[in-house]
Amino acid sequence: MEMTKSSAQFSFSFGGGSEIEATLLARIINDTVELTKAISHEVEPEAFLKMNITTFRAGSFDVEFSAVCEQANTLKLAVGVLAFQLAPTIVNTLKGILEIKKLLKDTSAKSITPAQEGFVDIENNSGQVINAPKASLLVVENFKVEQLVVNISSGAMDHDSQGGFTFRSDEGEVVCTAEDILGMCSVMPRSETVSLKSNVFETYLQIKKPDFIGSSMWEFLHMGKAIRASIDDEEWLDRVHSGQVSIKAGDGITVLLEVRIDLDTDGTPKEDTVRYFVQKVLRDVHPLEDQIRLS
Repeated sequence: MEMTKSSAQFSFSFGGGSEIEATLLARIINDTVELTKAISHEVEPEAFLKMNITTFRAGSFDVEFSAVCEQANTLKLAVGVLAFQLAPTIVNTLKGILEIKKLLKDTSAKSITPAQEGFVDIENNSGQVINAPKASLLVVENFKVEQLVVNISSGAMDHDSQGGFTFRSDEGEVVCTAEDILGMCSVMPRSETVSLKSNVFETYLQIKKPDFIGSSMWEFLHMGKAIRASIDDEEWLDRVHSGQVSIKAGDGITVLLEVRIDLDTDGTPKEDTVRYFVQKVLRDVHPLEDQIRLS
């Protein structure tokens, strides 16, 4: 299947001078990457997102990111845009998430109403209204997404309590002052809090439908059940794409598999929210009988 790549850039500028503590910077970068990946998964689960850091700039401390997405160009995304628009859509959704969190801080929205196609108007309890992409409501609806924004805000506060941060992209900027961040460091109240359960374990996956060209989800058989999983082991994927790994009928791989599932407020798993991620390929392509003999 022919794939389409798209890319978009954005940056965070943090106040407090041109230095930042190394472990704090690593934490902010990791939270930013995880937030962008969470947005990508919601906008288009089939897409593969790669995040690069392109520039560190002095003055205020600036970190510039490049989001590179790969997507089958025959598919139209759930948000109504084509594959070549995916990366800009993700970055614009991120901008909207920051705008919503800045508006609401640690309070619930007074109202959320549909606006032009693909957008909503959000009003806070003081009567202030902003217009944002509908997909940006993730920050209101998804606890993990909001927590990542809280983490980034807390990181900026830890760096400089009088500083703040500025998000910049081709669509504009979001300036969050120290006063804004103070309210952004706490989560909004929720009538229903969704928790996430994650489990990582070693297992064997029989390959059902690979992707020899791009980085979309693969189909596997896991203990007799068909599943679709993202491959996060980029080094192994590169070997597949370059022809160094040969796959034939009946083959499989031994992997570290992560299974994520959302929980209701009473802790009950929501079965329709199960997601699979191959963190690492531990043993290259081999048939199931080889796995049984080694066990």
